[in-house]
Amino acid sequence: MLKAGAKAVRLGLGFAANVFLHYAEAVYGVPYMYNKVFDVEVFEKGRPVEGPFMAVVRYLDLDLKFDFSKIQESVGTAGVVKSSVLGAGQVNAVTASDYVEIAIQLLKKDPYAFLMRPPSYTKGRHPFDGITKGRDGIS
Repeated sequence: MLKAGAKAVRLGLGFAANVFLHYAEAVYGVPYMYNKVFDVEVFEKGRPVEGPFMAVVRYLDLDLKFDFSKIQESVGTAGVVKSSVLGAGQVNAVTASDYVEIAIQLLKKDPYAFLMRPPSYTKGRHPFDGITKGRDGIS
């Protein structure tokens, strides 16, 4: 999608929060999200599709409060958003590759850049469960 020139087009909404934000979080590997496996029936054109199926999701037991102001400011300052008035609203479009590049740079500086504050992890529980030595069956 990045190489194909995909864009996020938002009708009447800001450009900060979109699917590419979560893509950037997944690619960077933020500690407040994980890969979840789903055991669900999936169909394509009426025919079952074999799994497994996965999605990157947030830990539900973490008190996450999102704050998109840094990505909003950074993407806006970079001048990569195209905007136009549509009726009483606005249409915003941003190329996925530009957006993801900016998002990743923010995450490199601060892996919690899209949160109001870092989560309060509980030591000994995912994702703060320590080293695996002695628990991994290797050592």
